[in-house]
Amino acid sequence: MKRLILAMLLLGLGFASQAQVQDNAVIPVSVTINSVLRLQVNSGGNIQFVFNTMEQFESGIISSGNTTTKFSVSSSRKYDVELTTEDGELKGISTGAGANLGLIQYQASGKGANTNLTALSQNSATPLVSSTTPANNEPYEIKWEAGTGGVRATDLGPDTYITNVFLTLKANN
Repeated sequence: MKRLILAMLLLGLGFASQAQVQDNAVIPVSVTINSVLRLQVNSGGNIQFVFNTMEQFESGIISSGNTTTKFSVSSSRKYDVELTTEDGELKGISTGAGANLGLIQYQASGKGANTNLTALSQNSATPLVSSTTPANNEPYEIKWEAGTGGVRATDLGPDTYITNVFLTLKANN
């Protein structure tokens, strides 16, 4: 009787192991990596120089808190920031007269910044920052001044002269 029960138990286990079904599930896993390129002007998005003393006409206006642009960059890749002007010259609002962009000079500071004092020009794109690493809210400053270089305010007639300056953030492969 023991043998019979043991034989039936073994036979039942054999059928049970053959009756099991294997089931598989497929789980797709993907990774999407987007580039982050973000430039934010934090302050100094509108720079204005007002010449109203003889000292300013003769020596120019140097950079101050009111003539400083602060911006930051967040990038998941190496990056460059370029500076370009909208026009080939400063345009007089009232008279329509043109003025040399060289009246305005700038100097950048921050990690990877071109720290040379540079006159505005009609270059297609002037390198401002060249970073060799990604950044998370990396701070930069542009200190602006007017009439301190080769072009003086005394060379111009009374008017308000304007142009737009663009900062362009690009991935640097």
